[in-house]
Amino acid sequence: MVRNSGRVVKRKEGSSASQPLSKKRKVQQTQQPSKTDEVEILRRELKELEQERRKMGEHLLKEERRLKRETVRYENEAEDYEKDLQISIQDFEADIRNMKKENARMKLEEKEHESFLKLVEKARETDIADEEQAFQSEDTISQDYVKRMNDLKQKVKNADLTTEAETVAKNVCEKCQLEFRNDGNKERVPKILPCGHTACLACIEELCVDGHIRCPFDRLYMKIDGSSLPTNFAAI
Repeated sequence: MVRNSGRVVKRKEGSSASQPLSKKRKVQQTQQPSKTDEVEILRRELKELEQERRKMGEHLLKEERRLKRETVRYENEAEDYEKDLQISIQDFEADIRNMKKENARMKLEEKEHESFLKLVEKARETDIADEEQAFQSEDTISQDYVKRMNDLKQKVKNADLTTEAETVAKNVCEKCQLEFRNDGNKERVPKILPCGHTACLACIEELCVDGHIRCPFDRLYMKIDGSSLPTNFAAI
């Protein structure tokens, strides 16, 4: 085996036997690299390794930066998630407090509603009692009014009867109960006595004795002149 430019070359079997020794040495001298070539080869390989190392370093740097960015992003997301979780917990606690307040308010409103219903029921009972009392009072007033109306009607009726009787009495002599007249019959002419009462001339002449008469109504004794007594035209 012979190293040629950094490569190992296998000799072909049977070639050494057929070639002369001098040619073999010449071939070996031409195929064997020099130290300068080996150094150059090593330098190239070192340069390639350096380039690969640099590329690997850049790649690692990029990956490190990417990992840092991912780490920062994950940390930010974790922080945001923690904040959101904290806010959610606070909101949940606030909702619980609000629900407790609402429950307490509803219980208070329920108690107030029950109290209001009791007051309404009591007021309704009071109103019913007041209405019954007012109805009884109105009924009493109505009965009293009816009684007063009946009394008034009776009084009016009695007044009408009295007026009618007075009217009849004015047209009739209260002594003989005969109607006054002024149609030429002097005996039926109404005359006014000095005491103010009225009687027909026939009754006055019948009661008159020696120019004196006792009033048949107030029993006053008086002197009269039948021909000079005034006539009561209102009674005719």
